[in-house]
Amino acid sequence: APARQQQELQRDPNNEDVLLFAATFNAQKSQNDKALNYAMTLAKIIQAKPKPADVSDTDWNKKKETYLGLSYWIEGMGYNGQQKFSDADRALKQALPLVKDNKQVLPVELFQLGVADFAIGKASRSRSTMQEALKYSQQSAAMPSPVQTEAASNAKAIARALGAPK
Repeated sequence: APARQQQELQRDPNNEDVLLFAATFNAQKSQNDKALNYAMTLAKIIQAKPKPADVSDTDWNKKKETYLGLSYWIEGMGYNGQQKFSDADRALKQALPLVKDNKQVLPVELFQLGVADFAIGKASRSRSTMQEALKYSQQSAAMPSPVQTEAASNAKAIARALGAPK
């Protein structure tokens, strides 16, 4: 993260807003180790953090859910980047119900799940896991996003792999 965020985290290592920024910043730069570290720290902190007195229960729960969903999502992308597909699958599936209403994140989330599950399905020769990968890739391909074209071509490749004789 930029120097200013580093200083802020040294001052307050439990600042969920700065942690989210740092996780997102490093994910965008494909710095998987740093992004993962910040995302995992954020998930721990946001789950344990008590509700501030000046925030309503509804607003606090919404913020916690949003931050937790984003932290799991960034974690999943980081694990995919490290080719730790089982860890990616776990984190992304934790994120899914929390990001389902986020129009920017959802298509990328589904794309990443498709990537992880295809790798797992191929390695374990699990048809059902590959079918899950196909479903996620098709759902991602149906939504406008920066990964829409890639999701569509992944869906075609997975469908071909599923159709191939054993």
